[in-house]
Amino acid sequence: MKYLLSVFIFILLSSGTPVFAQGCFDDATENELLNYFKEMHRLQNSTSQESQDSLYIMNNKFYHFLSYAVERNYTIVDDLNKLLYEGLDYSISDDHNCAVFSWEIYSFIGMHFRCGLVFYKTSDGIHSSKYLDGYAPYSVSSMLTKGGKTIYLLFGEDAYNLKGRFKRVSANVIETRYGEEGLMPASIFYDSKNDSISYKEYKYDLASYTKPVEVPDILFSKNRKKLSVPVIAENGYFAGNYNTYNFDGYKFVLEKTNTNKAAKGNIDGKAN
Repeated sequence: MKYLLSVFIFILLSSGTPVFAQGCFDDATENELLNYFKEMHRLQNSTSQESQDSLYIMNNKFYHFLSYAVERNYTIVDDLNKLLYEGLDYSISDDHNCAVFSWEIYSFIGMHFRCGLVFYKTSDGIHSSKYLDGYAPYSVSSMLTKGGKTIYLLFGEDAYNLKGRFKRVSANVIETRYGEEGLMPASIFYDSKNDSISYKEYKYDLASYTKPVEVPDILFSKNRKKLSVPVIAENGYFAGNYNTYNFDGYKFVLEKTNTNKAAKGNIDGKAN
């Protein structure tokens, strides 16, 4: 399916080792990834066309080597402190069946792009979805429905500049459809009785904000019962109101009013 680029991976696990854990690479592997990552940062600060071409090449090198490293060396040998310090986003679901790696790259002046990989476990191994076109998740949270199905919420953003920033939360399940097992959309957001979709999104004018703490975000309550999406006016400005969706065990249902103020500090779904 076009929204799903899957790569089959065999991983040798030691006894009692979970599929995913905080810590992935040995020192040599992480240092090589670190060198690629630092070179990308250096090239991001250059405005020449040659440097932009080099940045594109270096980004691909980092992306492919990261894929290879996770496929072959996803263990608990070492952690990601060096890469996290340089700006890599890493997030993992509670059941260790889905993990997100993503990073920001500047393709040209004033425009920001995010690349990333989402790894997930199916009955026949570990697979990955690739994000290379400007949109990529930066965090994942899992929640269990009353029917025993696990929902994975991927929090992400699209390419952006100072005039507009786009963010989305998408709901996904690992299941078989049309003969293929993979990470599939789950239509669990309900705005009305007959209207359900698998994601919620919003776009706002980044130039309207002078302080980073004022920038709105999608909020997920720590008890995983409420999801709040910023309400943006036509001029791109966020006035502090949210559309809040309550989880009833099977789906998220919009509250009758959209003037809810999300509680400060009650946030999940962020990059770890």
